[in-house]
Amino acid sequence: MNALRTLVPLTTALMVATAAMAQAPCATPPGCIVDNTITAQGGGDMNSGAPFDLNSWSVSHGTPTLFGNDSPSNASACSIWMWSYSGGGEGVFTCYDFQPGQTYTVCLWVRNTNAITGGGHLQVWMTNGLTVQPLNAPPLVVSNSQLVDSSWVNNANWTQLSFTVTPQSAFSQLLIYPFMAGPPINNLQYELQIDDIRVSPQVSAITTLAIAVQPPMITWCDTASLCVSGAPPGSTISWTPAAGLSNTTGACVNASPCATTVYTATVNAIAGCANACTPTVSNGSISATVLVEPPTVRLRSEGPALCGGAQRLVVEKPDPFCGTGEWVGPDGSITLQDTLFIDPLSPGTAGPWTYRITDPSGTCTSDAATLTIATAGTTAEHFLPNAFTPNGDGINDRFFPQSTYGFARYSLLLFDRWGGLLRTVNDAEGWDGTVNGELLPNDVYAWRAEYVLACDTRTRRASGHVVCLR
Repeated sequence: MNALRTLVPLTTALMVATAAMAQAPCATPPGCIVDNTITAQGGGDMNSGAPFDLNSWSVSHGTPTLFGNDSPSNASACSIWMWSYSGGGEGVFTCYDFQPGQTYTVCLWVRNTNAITGGGHLQVWMTNGLTVQPLNAPPLVVSNSQLVDSSWVNNANWTQLSFTVTPQSAFSQLLIYPFMAGPPINNLQYELQIDDIRVSPQVSAITTLAIAVQPPMITWCDTASLCVSGAPPGSTISWTPAAGLSNTTGACVNASPCATTVYTATVNAIAGCANACTPTVSNGSISATVLVEPPTVRLRSEGPALCGGAQRLVVEKPDPFCGTGEWVGPDGSITLQDTLFIDPLSPGTAGPWTYRITDPSGTCTSDAATLTIATAGTTAEHFLPNAFTPNGDGINDRFFPQSTYGFARYSLLLFDRWGGLLRTVNDAEGWDGTVNGELLPNDVYAWRAEYVLACDTRTRRASGHVVCLR
């Protein structure tokens, strides 16, 4: 293992192949590396013939060799032995998907198989364009690479190294090799044994999540968009509840709920590779509210509520109106017309009458408004004012009875404050504040009425007081 290997003299470090060389097969590089199965390849010289793949690892230069493994984490398999002197030697590389801005953990076990250093150290690089090189290949040109670490020098005991790196650009390969700047010392070279190489994305705590809701308030016929920001690259995002959502995964979703709804986005960041050196799990959640305002309608009743007259129920809807509507009667009956004519004397017609609306998709239904109508005897059937001003200005000059239905017969008796009868009025013209053509003074006068409504045969009576002001 310590025997000197001859090599064409190199004046530069082993690095990345020039663009003119054939590209390594990294069309779809993996996002995780856990290399602890190399025992399946057996031992011996890995570069005796065609390029060898070793659990996705390939020889990059020289003759790295499989050794019996005695690293603490992988004692049942094999390790890789490599050497270097005078700026040249052996190394291995593999495909890996390094993305700019994402932080990665790179770790491996390493030990020296002799005590020779001579400026030797372990170099770990992210790179592009490496190809498998034959034995005694010419030196490669440094380009398109970023150093991960080169601090390891010497220790005869197995040591686990762990590095953290953030690529400045995209790289598709990881390169590991020993580097000795000077010539062999006492015919001995700088030698390293490496094992159990792992690369995993690193995840930071999620602390900057936010959801943008546009617009913040919608009606049934509108759609709001919800977009999460602050999720680390590669995160998976799921949304709850599903009701009203166009989909339940992704950074942005569309929401058309039937009612005001609080939506929660749960973010699960890349959790690191299985069996990574420092596996990390990071997740977080954030909620936002979509305010929903169903279409607004007004209900009103019109028409008489006495003498069997029909009550007219009217719905006033906005224009445009989202969806369809229907009346639900007190007995649960459904009527699709917007305007209803109700007999208030029929049992159970008072209400409540509810106008129910449904959105165009048929998903959302709401009781938009409820109305209780007047029944017989509850609406004013007869009215007289409590003051009048017979001063000839044409405004409120006469004291006369009023009714929605008119009168079949009417008699109005007027009295002074001592109960003396002043005058009887039997027509709709009412009292003009005179007795026998003479104007009465300002005062409070009593009245008593007897009448029959035009829509009825019953005789009704009423009494009260009126103020005469000139």
